[in-house]
Amino acid sequence: MALDATSLYAVANELNNLLSGGRIEKVSQGEKYQITLLIRANRNNYRLLLSASSSYARMHIVSEATMNPEKPPMFCMLLRKRLIAGRITSIKQIDMERIIKIKIAARNELGQESVYYLYCEMMGRHSNIILVDDNNIIVESAKRVDENKSRVRQVMPTLEYIPPPPQDKVNPKSLSADDFYRLFLANIESPIINTLQSKISGLSKKTLIYLVQDIADIDAPFSRLSDEQLVALSEEIYNFYNVLFSNNIKYYAIYDDANTMIDFTLLVNAPSIHHKKYESINQLIDDFYKMRALRDNIARRVSSLRQSVKTQLDRSVRKLAKQQNILTDEKSLDKYKLYGELITSFAYLVPKGASEIDLQNFYSEKEDTITVPLDPRKSASSNAARFFKKYKKLKTAISLAHNQIKKTTNEVNYLESTLHLIDQCDSEDLAIEIQTELKQGGYIKKSSKKTSRKLPASKPHHFLSSDNHDIYVGRNNKQNDELTMRFARGDDIWLHTKDIPGSHVIIRQKNNAVSDSAIKDGAFLATWFSKARNSSHVPVDYTKKRNVRKPNGAKPGYVIYLTNATTHVTCTKEAFAQFKDITE
Repeated sequence: MALDATSLYAVANELNNLLSGGRIEKVSQGEKYQITLLIRANRNNYRLLLSASSSYARMHIVSEATMNPEKPPMFCMLLRKRLIAGRITSIKQIDMERIIKIKIAARNELGQESVYYLYCEMMGRHSNIILVDDNNIIVESAKRVDENKSRVRQVMPTLEYIPPPPQDKVNPKSLSADDFYRLFLANIESPIINTLQSKISGLSKKTLIYLVQDIADIDAPFSRLSDEQLVALSEEIYNFYNVLFSNNIKYYAIYDDANTMIDFTLLVNAPSIHHKKYESINQLIDDFYKMRALRDNIARRVSSLRQSVKTQLDRSVRKLAKQQNILTDEKSLDKYKLYGELITSFAYLVPKGASEIDLQNFYSEKEDTITVPLDPRKSASSNAARFFKKYKKLKTAISLAHNQIKKTTNEVNYLESTLHLIDQCDSEDLAIEIQTELKQGGYIKKSSKKTSRKLPASKPHHFLSSDNHDIYVGRNNKQNDELTMRFARGDDIWLHTKDIPGSHVIIRQKNNAVSDSAIKDGAFLATWFSKARNSSHVPVDYTKKRNVRKPNGAKPGYVIYLTNATTHVTCTKEAFAQFKDITE
């Protein structure tokens, strides 16, 4: 969720307690609208992130340093000039709005005491970071807003700082439970969500859902509630704000069924869905946005890889179709040769200027007559030469086509398999490994730019069968090759969906054997991690690893096997939930 005003209240309160009196040691600007202040406070260093990003506007302490450009932007240089060595006097939220004001005591170029205010406005596409002097005059901002961009409020150097227009909402600090009750009665026919969001400052829809879900449907009008429910609702909202303003509110991360953090909220009591309690709102927000940034990075990288592979795959499929079309002309091969030989043998019978001639086929037992087309402009010998030339050209083309079809078919299979693995990609290290593989294969241009960091090698999935056999599942072609050709032992069982893109699966033998139950589980996993996941009766081949080999020069992930058995599997999400991934 985006930071709502109640979350920012908690953030500002925690930052004020933590950083007041702290000294600004460094200022950096890793992204266009993102500033990081390194602050020394209470014998500790803290990195305070201020972001005016349209998508991720926020303010909180971060645990990791951000990358800095070689040449700092002008806004960063100005902040360094004015704020470094300054001390933070206070950090406060403005009127339950999504604005936090940092007061900083610093010295100017002449060594004189001066005061600056750094406003972090977190309002979607209108977000901004604005430096203001002690006369309330704007010194500079991350985003300049002139009269061409806004006639209502300009943000430009030398102009007076004017806060964003206030919303027509009541500050909940001044409301009692009875005030909330009367507000609900005054808007009795309005949906609960509309009234709470339009009349009261600070609450996001997600937080409201968690607050009132046990009392009423948030989209229903107040008129559907009994008086007891209205009282309970007003007390619930009042109690939430009362605990928030007394600084006893609790912070919760919300997780989905895959144990991925998808949201966060502030509540008096724990939510009924999967959650984790945090002691620090800054730590919670940092973890949330790190997770979101990671997912976005994976999505961007995967999207780019998918597009590159899809383009190559479409090109190879078209190429294969053209090559296969050549084989449709294979039946004409003998015909052209026969025409040439008949014309050569019966040249004396071919009249000048004829467009066709009937000649006896001496290769036929019945000595049938064949109508041979002619070019009336050419002589008999020239017509014969023309058919021999066609025969030779087509024969060469067909011979090449057979070799090329095999090569192109392997290419299509490889790209389809890679496309499937890209769609299954769920981590940045896997995406980078696939990208590296595609670069080495010449499918993606190699960049001259060096990467700033090296990620550790990814690991295959590791599951346990119902009878405790170790089962390993490759997550990309590199892992498939590693599992099958290096990790697996001769008597381990190798599994793969039959003629369907998917992962290599290895079942480790246990007590010199692999049970039927383990093979059944391995076949299920081979199907689950294949393109046929949502299909029924999927054929899965399995054999001992000693029967599997990789041809010289084969594409990554491609193997052949000499003998095998086949089982059929139907996957369900409920069945897969029984498997526990114990990958370290």
